[in-house]
Amino acid sequence: MRSAVRHDSPWDAVLFDLDGTIADTIPLILACYREMMLEHFGHEGDPQAWLTTIGRPLPISLRAIATSTEEALALRETYKRIQAGLHDEMVRAYEGIPELVQAEVVRNSRRAIVTSKGAPMTVRTMTICGVIDAFDTVITADDVEFPKPDPEPVHMALERLGVEASRRVVFIGDSAHDIEAGRAAGITTVGVTWGALGRGALEGAGPTHVVDRVADLGPILDGGDLVS
Repeated sequence: MRSAVRHDSPWDAVLFDLDGTIADTIPLILACYREMMLEHFGHEGDPQAWLTTIGRPLPISLRAIATSTEEALALRETYKRIQAGLHDEMVRAYEGIPELVQAEVVRNSRRAIVTSKGAPMTVRTMTICGVIDAFDTVITADDVEFPKPDPEPVHMALERLGVEASRRVVFIGDSAHDIEAGRAAGITTVGVTWGALGRGALEGAGPTHVVDRVADLGPILDGGDLVS
């Protein structure tokens, strides 16, 4: 466990999801899904249903639409091939997010990424978004046995940061899976509506806060709404 270090953040730790929270990957995710479905099944599938899977590891989501393990593996290879070709031209950071993250670096908060993405593509996305060096630790789908919405990724991040789970830890994410993982871990959760889900779906997961703009995160990270 990391020893306690003085820092200026009012939070013991600040955790961020990646896709749909820091990185605008939604157009890429939909393009990969559409091209994969056309290649394998000859139709575009159900993009809105696919959006609800964001926040879960890709293999789990693909297995749910495949008729066999073998088909799921073939779908994954196709998806990853398409993703690799489109990623860098389609992915960007949401406006204001790099500055928000840098402000957390300046105030020396303990920071982690908690994502259901695989490790190699996580590095690529963080690099494109300009936040590759901004976090103390990164938890990916490759690091855990039970991904979000299980709290294991959150607990692993906090263990690496040397922080106990409490309401003085905040997890910011765009999916119900993020909110459920944070709630199960016993921490404060913030749902952001600029990602895959609208406000209604996020509120249904029971977050502590829901915000519609990046600017709305500032007062929360400043501790104005800190839950004791």
